Amino acid sequence: MRMTGKRTLFGIIVVIFSLAIVDFCVGLSGDQLMKMVPDYSIQNVVKDNFCLNRVNADIVIIGSSRGQNAYVPAMLRDSINQYIGKNYSLYNGAIEGKTVYASACTIESILARYSPKLIIFDITQRECSGAREKEMDYSIVNYHNNEYVKQYVDALGERERLLAQSNLYRYNRKLVGILASFSQTAGKDGYKPKYNKMTEDSTADTSIVKTAKPMDDYCAESVARVMKLAKDKGVMLVMAISPMFSPNDKNDDLLELCRQYDTPCVDYYDLENFNRHPEYFNDPIHLNDDGAHCYTKLFFEAIKSYLD
Repeated sequence: MRMTGKRTLFGIIVVIFSLAIVDFCVGLSGDQLMKMVPDYSIQNVVKDNFCLNRVNADIVIIGSSRGQNAYVPAMLRDSINQYIGKNYSLYNGAIEGKTVYASACTIESILARYSPKLIIFDITQRECSGAREKEMDYSIVNYHNNEYVKQYVDALGERERLLAQSNLYRYNRKLVGILASFSQTAGKDGYKPKYNKMTEDSTADTSIVKTAKPMDDYCAESVARVMKLAKDKGVMLVMAISPMFSPNDKNDDLLELCRQYDTPCVDYYDLENFNRHPEYFNDPIHLNDDGAHCYTKLFFEAIKSYLD
């Protein structure tokens, strides 16, 4: 019995020691790779790394896949430059699956490095609630080398703080994509157009009672914090609610937050013109390339007064 117990204990020690070695090797390899990855890649975790640590464009768009598909960078950049007589650069840093909370972290990280001329934060109120453990999924690889990522992860609670100490957790399902980024480059403007066209012959149902899903407190606090920080830094921050096809919800709390912090907001979430044109959408949530060109033109007209 004693020998069996000793063997069991020895086996447990070996397993723990082996896991510790694997965890160390994964962390060492992953952290080194993240220092070497290209700036422009189709891999979301690599694009997120670029936005957190390297982007230096004069105008930056931050948000989720809705923002990634909604703004045509060259079109918006050229319109702004022609209007104000400048030669500003523009990067669409919105990323599929990027949460509002993680986007706020990215904006803080950007503002700590430099002061862009304009930050466009594409957001909806429905994105301001969800599973907290997934909030920093892409960014958590930078837990040990970006102080804002660490602050945001730690703020999610003790569980997430402890899990972030594990390199296996930080790089879970990401190493393959990181390696692939060296051969899967993307355009330098960050735009990821969609070309499918919705075929539904439908229009907005005016009989729907539109309601607003409340914003999570921690998410609302992070959005308010970047609004205040941008103002303190003298950086123009524009909140943008890009079109959705016949939405059944509203953004009242988000709009009130913008009013409270005197932050410009372009609310084109529920536009009759877009609701009558399903062909502008890839699906009910995302604009396609045709819709993005139409929306980018409208968005530029809406922000003209903030550029003067």
